[in-house]
Amino acid sequence: MTADFFKHARRIIEEKITKYLKETPGIKIIDISHNDTGGYCECEKCSVIDIPEGSKMASLLVFINKIAAKFQKQYPDLVFTTLAYGGTIKPPKSIKPAKNVMITLCTDLHWNYICMPIWDTKQFDDYMKGWKKLGARFTIWDYPIYHTKYLMPVLNME
Repeated sequence: MTADFFKHARRIIEEKITKYLKETPGIKIIDISHNDTGGYCECEKCSVIDIPEGSKMASLLVFINKIAAKFQKQYPDLVFTTLAYGGTIKPPKSIKPAKNVMITLCTDLHWNYICMPIWDTKQFDDYMKGWKKLGARFTIWDYPIYHTKYLMPVLNME
């Protein structure tokens, strides 16, 4: 992992966060998440982190951890969140979220399990256990929707 990992992008985001926190006192949560529909970076700097860690979340988590570290002392109650879904739902093998980073574990890959508790799927259970093993604080974002039939009611039995 290089010291200049996304240095320019990180600087821009940190400047925007700093400005926003000054203009909007009392903010407790800042979210930094990847875009929908995949398209994850495959550059050498990301791949050297993601491949050994077995997850596209690895490079994103390194990025977010560095940003979160910059604000931890001045804003001890500020929490950085990131969505874990699609290619980033699987936890990395060893990269842990910083103490002021919380993972929002999404059930998006499991929406076809209509009317059953989403955490009853082995794959999702394994992801939760993996994040827990890393010591991650996480919350669950459930998608009670049937994506191919939007007008169909979906009962969330939990």
